[in-house]
Amino acid sequence: MPTMAPKTAGPRVGTITLEKEQTTPKGLMPWKTICWDDNVNTMEGVVLVFRRLFGFSKELATLKMLEVHLSGRSIVYTGPKEQAEYYAEMLGKAALTATIEPA
Repeated sequence: MPTMAPKTAGPRVGTITLEKEQTTPKGLMPWKTICWDDNVNTMEGVVLVFRRLFGFSKELATLKMLEVHLSGRSIVYTGPKEQAEYYAEMLGKAALTATIEPA
């Protein structure tokens, strides 16, 4: 017959939880792709690029375009560095100015 461990009575007192310091390898840190305002592209053209490249809804693409137009820039992507670089390159091919930076 198996033996059962004795049950402890009463609440646990003095429990301490230690948290590990979170370290993220530099390549896995999130990066953001920023689209910058220019005087070349039409508002409709920017909306179209955002919809095709990012799959944004018409409403979200329009909001992002207005942010670029009124604020001078908009964060259009946040995620892995390689993907942020890809989006910046594709925006450049669409004649839009884009940069990446750590998020």
